[in-house]
Amino acid sequence: MKYLILIISLIIMISCAKQEGKDPEVLKADIQDFNSFINEKSSTQRSLENDKFWVNSEYHRGQIKIYLYSDNRFYYELQNLGKGIGRWMIDEGILYLNSKHEWIPLNYEIFLGQRTPNKFYMKFIDFMGSRIHEVHTIDQ
Repeated sequence: MKYLILIISLIIMISCAKQEGKDPEVLKADIQDFNSFINEKSSTQRSLENDKFWVNSEYHRGQIKIYLYSDNRFYYELQNLGKGIGRWMIDEGILYLNSKHEWIPLNYEIFLGQRTPNKFYMKFIDFMGSRIHEVHTIDQ
């Protein structure tokens, strides 16, 4: 019985342990760091073929694209899951994105993890736990 409890405890500890290494440091970003990624128009005027967007290609369910607009709204495309609209805000150097996809809340944080050159990361929680991936900007 003692061995069974020990084995179960080890399995739980291994499954909860971070596999990806150390998380990047969260640096204090200025609004100017994010301005170049915000489309200077309303989300109702979006043109996905021409607008710049963030992309996270490392998500296990497929690519995530996020288009930011100057009306503090964002449009998202979740490969294999769908599309939608949400709201964004910047607080203490972190870009917060909030929306709801069907009945699932979508809460993302985009933060600066490295300067020169700037590297941004996206933090979110899914059924596999808290995840952090680098995001890239596509300026079409």
